Amino acid sequence: MENTTTGVAGRLRHEDWPMTLSWSKNKLEQDSDVADNEDRFERDSERIYYTLFHDFTDKSHLIFRYEHNNIYQASNISSNTIDSNRLKRKSGKLTFDYYRNNPWGRLVSLYSINYITEINSGQTGTRSINREEHTFDDPFPVTLEKSHIDITTILVTDITGLQVYTESDDYSVVPVDDRVELHLTTLGTEFPNIIDGQRVFVSYEYQADGSREEDSLHQNFRVEQEFDNGLSIYYDYQRLNEEVDSDLDITEASNDYDRNTVGTVYNKGDLFLTADYSRTDSARAPVESTRLGGGYTWKIDPKTTLSTKLSQSWIETGGLNARDTTLFNARGKLKTRMGNHLRLIGGIEWRDEDRSDVGRTQGFRFNSELKYDYRQLSLKMGWEYSLLDRDNIRNITDTKTTNNNFYINVIRQF
Repeated sequence: MENTTTGVAGRLRHEDWPMTLSWSKNKLEQDSDVADNEDRFERDSERIYYTLFHDFTDKSHLIFRYEHNNIYQASNISSNTIDSNRLKRKSGKLTFDYYRNNPWGRLVSLYSINYITEINSGQTGTRSINREEHTFDDPFPVTLEKSHIDITTILVTDITGLQVYTESDDYSVVPVDDRVELHLTTLGTEFPNIIDGQRVFVSYEYQADGSREEDSLHQNFRVEQEFDNGLSIYYDYQRLNEEVDSDLDITEASNDYDRNTVGTVYNKGDLFLTADYSRTDSARAPVESTRLGGGYTWKIDPKTTLSTKLSQSWIETGGLNARDTTLFNARGKLKTRMGNHLRLIGGIEWRDEDRSDVGRTQGFRFNSELKYDYRQLSLKMGWEYSLLDRDNIRNITDTKTTNNNFYINVIRQF
């Protein structure tokens, strides 16, 4: 394996319009095991990144960003080019940030547009996706990017790849048209567990076309008024348009959507409150949701904090996998520092989720962890206890499980 990277960056320190520009190119090659054959794998990528800042007044500011990526990838390369699989991918992102102080506080607005063009060529057959990244937003499902996925090959891990999550315990697989949704849960009985807001990697295999071109355009507009008393109100709009040109004789459902969200946040000192309403119009799976949340943090002493969080969600999902979901979640966490490198963390969680297509899940979990960090060494030692009651209406079963886990985790970075 040979990896070569070249890059250059520059900065213009203009008084009114400071800007930065960077360019990089990377080439990755893997040699064939057979003498005199061409490389089995090669990947060329090029990235251009540009930023521009401008202050109109001391109360009004603009941030402009542009990113362009160009990727060429080929695998199974030999003298017979018919056997090779080739990928050309171009993407770009344009972002405008604007904020202005006003008599009530600050007005913040953002507009971004992101385009991706991906062209695959080669033989029709099975291809692999490795470490596709997603962020878990409880209780919304994760939709995998590719279509015609072999669900038996799905593997979900944390971002290190060391912790592998278990199907039916940490997540369930739900096919929707030609795509796949992953319904994750925070109360798996087998350690480790997924937490809300966590990034996960998903690997899988899918049926690829001999020739396929995908074009997608994602737009996002957001405006928010931040008041001086800690209250803010916002409106967020997102739109996705996709076009697919494929040799594979399978009709694919449109993945286009329009999402409108209005919400409010109150953040004052150690107290925060949130509320939002969102509506997603989509031919595949329209969604309407209402969420309420809040929390408070107590500083018991300079080394110890206690925090609590409560949330309630009501979600209506349409389409082929139509369902209604109601979720109540309560969490508490205690953190204390026992020295320069030693911390003690304890947490408790209660979850009550009712889904019309699956049934009701109620669960309680308690965990305590002792964590030691020193330079590149991280040591975790903990205990976790959980009690879970699942009422599955599909299997007409009521399953109660109790679980105890003791774990030791050692990580040494180099």
